[in-house]
Amino acid sequence: MFSLLFTIVSYRIGVTVHGPYATHTGLQFGFEKGSKYEMKLSNPSSDMVFGLMTKKEVSEYSWFYITGVDQKICHGESSLAKIQTFAGAGNVTVLSGTIPEKGVYTPFYYGCVPTYQFYIEVDFKNGDSNLDYRYKPLLFTNPLFIALFGILLILWLINWFTHFTLEVKIHFLLTACFALAVLLRGLYYGFLNDTKKNGFVSNSVYYSYYAFDIVNTLFILATLLFAASGWCIITKHLQINQMVIPGIFGALFVLGNALNLFLDVGLWNALIGIVTIACLAVYVYYLVKYINDVAFNISAHLYVIKNSGIEPKSTPIYTKYKMFKFYRISLMTFCTMYIICIIIETFFGSILWLPTFAYDFTYFTFYVMLFFIFMMRQRRKNGYLIFEEGEAEEFSQQDLESINQVDLDGGREWDESTPLPPQPMVIGSYVAPYGPNSHSHSNNFDNNRDENDDKTKRNEETGDDEIQISKGTYGNPIKPQDA
Repeated sequence: MFSLLFTIVSYRIGVTVHGPYATHTGLQFGFEKGSKYEMKLSNPSSDMVFGLMTKKEVSEYSWFYITGVDQKICHGESSLAKIQTFAGAGNVTVLSGTIPEKGVYTPFYYGCVPTYQFYIEVDFKNGDSNLDYRYKPLLFTNPLFIALFGILLILWLINWFTHFTLEVKIHFLLTACFALAVLLRGLYYGFLNDTKKNGFVSNSVYYSYYAFDIVNTLFILATLLFAASGWCIITKHLQINQMVIPGIFGALFVLGNALNLFLDVGLWNALIGIVTIACLAVYVYYLVKYINDVAFNISAHLYVIKNSGIEPKSTPIYTKYKMFKFYRISLMTFCTMYIICIIIETFFGSILWLPTFAYDFTYFTFYVMLFFIFMMRQRRKNGYLIFEEGEAEEFSQQDLESINQVDLDGGREWDESTPLPPQPMVIGSYVAPYGPNSHSHSNNFDNNRDENDDKTKRNEETGDDEIQISKGTYGNPIKPQDA
């Protein structure tokens, strides 16, 4: 999720170069003009040259990756960079000084044999800080987002506790997502300050952070998928079989991100990136599909409520409809913003603070949307009331072709003492498995379709706006129950 700051390494590094020329991008650092640097190279297995290259110098000598040993260069008789020195085999050599101009500098090595080994220690400073200047804006933006996510979490908890009579399991997951967002950014800020004071962070801290980030991402993907399936919104029962395929592709997306983060395998990284994006696309496809399916079920419920003489807009079912409509919009917004973040990270990654800021802004925007979608409301406007008991009506999908044209205004206003018909069952190309006490009347639909068509024609002739559906019964309508 984050473009993590440092090339996180140990203080003393053992290096093996298959070259003879190599740049150490892992130790790349952004210096302010006049900053101090020190590089200590010890026990090289052969004579060599090492130093710091500017971006321009790195690009000029990139062709050395495929050339043989040049004795003049490896003995320091010909220079590759303004900041360099010669190191004799088996000796300890220190290169230190002041940076002549602001820029990003990369350590480089050039040996007198194709393969050589040594140990390197570095101490890079910007004034009294060990932090790369390209990360300095994060010292302001990161605490800002910690505060914003923290405020969002507090408001969420206040809303939840003031409506604690409702037990909605998906709220536990959403609460965990909000809390993890604060915790993860707090840990990131700790890394920033640790690096600023002490230099590079150890590998153990680095990998621990990303392990935590991976778990957080998996948690977010699972929560979004459960919400998209309508769990705790139109049904108490989680359809596990629906979670398998998108769950696998979501996990592959996280795995692909981790591989690209920890492995440097040249062109294979680009291939892994393409596969990773494809996995994300499949996950989002299923997410949108489930949202549309649930919205379709809710539309069918509104259809039945309208036919029972109740104004659908006055019921909690209409709140469900608005929730999923907004959820679909927010998901598309998030995906668009996430793609923009990937583009920023790919083409503007050298501005190291920018990708992290873009991801933080994207997640905060999306979490604000989730807050307003899934926040608790007064019972009358609560979208978590589930009507899935009793005998539900069934009708074919063909009978729902005119749902989008149904006028939801009119009818008597609903109140809590008025029973609502349960969630209907739709048969045909789409089957909604909601309502455990629903009865199948699929054979009745073919027998009654002609009758319904005749009734519809009579309504058109008389100007009657009543919408006819295939024959069925509402059974025993029930009062709403809390999820």
